[in-house]
Amino acid sequence: MKLNAHEKFIIVYDKDYKPVLDSFRDENPLVDFKYMTKSELLDLLSFSYQLDPIPYLLRKERYDYSQCKKLLNILRIGDISSIPEYVALKEELDNQGFLKYDKLGLLQVKNRKVLIFEADEDFELHKFLDRKNISYEDIHFEDLDIKPIHSKENPPERIYEFDNKFLQYFYIFADIRKRVLNKNDQKENVTIFLKDDHDLYYVNLFAGLFDIDCLTNMKLPLISDQEVSKALSIWFENKSFDIKLESKENTPLAQVISLIEEYKLKDLSFDFAYSSLREILNSQTINYAYHDKGISISNEIFFDRHVDEEHFVYITNFNHDDFYAESDDNNILPDAELEKIGVNPSYAKTKLDRRKKANFIFYHHIPMASRVLLHLTDKIYSSQFLEEFDWKSCKPGKINLDGFYTTKAHKFAKAYLKDLTKSDRDEEYRSYDHSYSKIEGVKQRTSYSASVLNSYFICPFNYYLDKVINLTKDDKNVDKIALYRGILIHKVFEDVFTKDFSDFDNAFDDSFNKGVEQYKLKAGEITTKEQLFIRLIKKWLKDVVKTVISQKDHAKIVKEIHEHEVHFVLDDKKSNKQYALSGQIDKILYTNNDGHTYHTIIDYKTGTSGSFDLKQCFLGGSLQLPLYYLSTLQNDELTNNKTSTFGGFGIQHVYFIKIPSDNHSYNEDSLFKLSKNTGISLADTSYASSIDDTCKVQNSGIKSGKYRDFKKQFDQAETSLLPKSNIQYTLADLMNESIEAACKNLSEIEKANFNIAPTSINSGYKGGEHCSNCNFKDICYHSHRDIKFLKEEIDKHFSLQDEDYDPFDDEEEGEE
Repeated sequence: MKLNAHEKFIIVYDKDYKPVLDSFRDENPLVDFKYMTKSELLDLLSFSYQLDPIPYLLRKERYDYSQCKKLLNILRIGDISSIPEYVALKEELDNQGFLKYDKLGLLQVKNRKVLIFEADEDFELHKFLDRKNISYEDIHFEDLDIKPIHSKENPPERIYEFDNKFLQYFYIFADIRKRVLNKNDQKENVTIFLKDDHDLYYVNLFAGLFDIDCLTNMKLPLISDQEVSKALSIWFENKSFDIKLESKENTPLAQVISLIEEYKLKDLSFDFAYSSLREILNSQTINYAYHDKGISISNEIFFDRHVDEEHFVYITNFNHDDFYAESDDNNILPDAELEKIGVNPSYAKTKLDRRKKANFIFYHHIPMASRVLLHLTDKIYSSQFLEEFDWKSCKPGKINLDGFYTTKAHKFAKAYLKDLTKSDRDEEYRSYDHSYSKIEGVKQRTSYSASVLNSYFICPFNYYLDKVINLTKDDKNVDKIALYRGILIHKVFEDVFTKDFSDFDNAFDDSFNKGVEQYKLKAGEITTKEQLFIRLIKKWLKDVVKTVISQKDHAKIVKEIHEHEVHFVLDDKKSNKQYALSGQIDKILYTNNDGHTYHTIIDYKTGTSGSFDLKQCFLGGSLQLPLYYLSTLQNDELTNNKTSTFGGFGIQHVYFIKIPSDNHSYNEDSLFKLSKNTGISLADTSYASSIDDTCKVQNSGIKSGKYRDFKKQFDQAETSLLPKSNIQYTLADLMNESIEAACKNLSEIEKANFNIAPTSINSGYKGGEHCSNCNFKDICYHSHRDIKFLKEEIDKHFSLQDEDYDPFDDEEEGEE
């Protein structure tokens, strides 16, 4: 239908279409119409909430936040007469003073003709108006005399599928630069539509290369803010919102703290309140804006004007379920029940979103729609965007040669093409591509650290970033607490067995202050946040130190060596080469029993994660302790001039800010269990009693004590180190394979083979996790499908065919 000047209208619209109706009003001043959102219409015809009832509903702890939102929508727009529970709840909210009714609302609506704009699929709105006996009509763009730029037969100028985001943004910015240079005032009339903030890396990179200013205006969930995310972690770790976090006014974190008060979340059980808070933060958005001019960068579907031939939109993503969002059937009621009471089921919401996205395509001037076809091993779905309209895409096989390039951009493109074809690198500009497997020109080292070989095993590329080019030194996103916390704690433990702790509080304070000074030397100026974490470390560390000191009474200690620097040599027999290694052993404990002296190598870990897994040594993981044992074989001083017997080596946890799930409470027993020394031990009762007299000696062997885990044992009979298995794997086997794996890793490092090949220790078998080895997910994104699964290789290597045998069941998860 056409709107004329002789009738009065109410147009019900989606807020994203408001600019369209504003433009229509400007161009048709004689047409008498009001326009309102569906929510504003419900305020008139149903009721509004003069007080937010969600805090009241949350206190019942029956519905979480998202369920509350859905429930309140149902109460307003649905025919709930057939659901006594909902009728009673509405009456309860009414009696509590939450509801507000507009007595003249129905009259205001009936005085005008109701038109529903571009919402044919809005099932609940149509049903609601039918129940109110209000006549209405659906109207569309063409009823406002707005003609589409594109149609099913007339697709956007170009629809491209690129191999990667580098090529995609090369192409787009070259095209934009050409458009801007051809018409100087064009810059303000260009928009790039992104999926999310991850693409801002490429926008910033290429905006600089092509010398194009960008006005970035992104709406992101409040939970995506880095400060907010860290605050959530702190609250979750402490199971309390009472941890005070400093925040400036009008910051995202200040907004979160305000929401906690507004929804009275502190009055609820923590787990329920925390879950609700995350849902609230996902529903709240914040604006990220950079600069005040230039081409527009946005992740919002909105209509600047109804049709503007001078405004160009570049779409960088039309993947299935990204560009078109399919709603899940996860409402508070099933779809069939929602239909009965006249509320939108999931398929109706999907169709509404599809209509909006199609209109965005049809009524904007789009010179290029594109997406990344393949990014490593992401599964690529077909695009509904293409399938529904039968539009065809093509894959550009080259840089946009028709575009305009600055000198920098031209050199960058040249470097990219050289990388792509593995040609000689450009001397001035180097780019990075996923096909890279070797980086030239790495300086040869005279000595390697034993502690960093495991880093290469976990991810060669991260080893390159961290150990070769020292990228983390200049990385502002590095968490200094995580990086330098160990320095503080190790300093404290230098004193644990060598200092008089009879006056415990003063002795501990003195040792901790020395640790803080060591931290300052490495970390520099301590921020307010770091001061908070250091106070938390002190609180938790105090009990751990008491627990570890109590080992004195259960071990026959004759002396200790702390933080001892060692230098030793690896013989690579295959290549007839030697590698010089160095390291720092946290502690060597010398014990004596029945006239025999033993030495035990101990490595501290400052977290609940971190373990020695001898089954991974042949692959190149967990090599540090075997290599430290090798260093004692080459250094008579460490074996008391060969008068002491090797008793074993192990990991000892000396700090943990949380209790793992298998230790349900923070008590003396859990601390003893967490701080046990775990690794391999000599199967000798005299040794066992020398290091921990709480151990139990039985016919079946030595059982673990309060301070030492004796699960993996070796003896003169060369008992297998593999528990729950009849596979023969001796200490000699372990050492031979460790040395071979270490030599292989060192050879690869010297060859500069730093390809992207992350290994998630243990997690591959237990379900997988996203790669978190470095901050380069925008260049190197890995999902659990990319992670090297270890179980199959371990089973094959050790010929473990017993289905009941789990190679990970006796290990702690993770890696410190």
